Amino acid sequence: MQPTEVQQILNERPNAQVFYKNTPVLITNLDMESGSVVVENINSKKNIIVHSNTLSEI
Repeated sequence: MQPTEVQQILNERPNAQVFYKNTPVLITNLDMESGSVVVENINSKKNIIVHSNTLSEI
């Protein structure tokens, strides 16, 4: 997923189903310059930092 797609989800579709390594996550923050995204693992409630290109949307 490109950083612009992540930004669009944050702005327009906060309930979109986003996955990181087949795990459902919530996007909480985005750094457009680096493409780094802070996501919350829905199952464990832990935050991790990943690159936008490792995320997928269903």
